[in-house]
Amino acid sequence: IMSSVLRPNSCAAVLNTFALHHATPEQAEKAISDWSRLLKENGCLYLGLWEGKTGYMEDCPPGVQSLFHSEPNVKRWIRTAGLEVLMSRTHVEAEMGNQNTLFIICQKKSIP
Repeated sequence: IMSSVLRPNSCAAVLNTFALHHATPEQAEKAISDWSRLLKENGCLYLGLWEGKTGYMEDCPPGVQSLFHSEPNVKRWIRTAGLEVLMSRTHVEAEMGNQNTLFIICQKKSIP
């Protein structure tokens, strides 16, 4: 993860789309925490991910780990990382076998 190279509070925004499904829940929570640390005050994190009941996806190639993460878990990780959800939306992707997608925009809370 690039968070080891970038300075804390140095990014106006972090964008991650459709990569969290390759992370375990523990890794995903840590990634969100790391991204929060990188954000400047009022900076935004943009997430796009496959959403569903937590567990492994079917039909993955050998050696590829793909997991669903539930919306409540992702939002809990976001809050724990000191971020506020500004907008979230789910969408069913028919061309991807009717998989749910979850899009979230969140912002690093102002430091009083």
